[in-house]
Amino acid sequence: FSICITTGVKQHFITDQNKDKMRVIYDGVHDIDNIAFCPKKEKYFLFVGRIDEAKGFKNVIIAFSRFIKKHNGYKLLVAGAPLSLEYFEEIKSYIQKNGLNNYVVFLGIRDDVDNLMQRAYAFIMSSRFEGFGLVTAEAMFNGCLVIGHNTGGTKEQFDNGLQMIGDEIGLRYNNVDELYERMIDVAENGIESYFPMIMRSQKAASSLYSIETYVDKVLEYYKTILNN
Repeated sequence: FSICITTGVKQHFITDQNKDKMRVIYDGVHDIDNIAFCPKKEKYFLFVGRIDEAKGFKNVIIAFSRFIKKHNGYKLLVAGAPLSLEYFEEIKSYIQKNGLNNYVVFLGIRDDVDNLMQRAYAFIMSSRFEGFGLVTAEAMFNGCLVIGHNTGGTKEQFDNGLQMIGDEIGLRYNNVDELYERMIDVAENGIESYFPMIMRSQKAASSLYSIETYVDKVLEYYKTILNN
């Protein structure tokens, strides 16, 4: 018997032999009432995670380098560490060549990510194909607008919210051009216009990805297994 963290993961591993022994149970991210919302946002986009090609980080830098030419009052904050020094040098070289040194801030590994999310203009989930996307759900709990790559677990979280609430809970993008456009949209429309979307995302996250929901579903699955 196995627990899959998304439907996508289940579909990847399912076979005729195990299809009746698999259950999708989403990760428990925060307590159900651990919701925060700070209306006073600061002008920075936030990336949280490994600085790695699989996380799509260079696409974030490329989109941001185009964005900053129109809106130079913003910064990109990066909370995380590089997986490869060679890749990190490539990123730093791109930043240097494109005059981004004053706009991209590498924070390293942080223990105040919740606070960074609460004050961010938007959180960018850029992974090429995220399994679930724990930090995406964390951003929603923390009242942070999510701009997410429309694949894998990120897409599934967006789809879950759309199905549950009937409206989008985040801004989807499919390529670098669309990521740039979403960033431009947020800057030009103003973050206040996305507050209803943020509220919808919090409703979806607290319902689907709370620790309490996770525990209840795991216990129910265990009981089902034992009764069979």
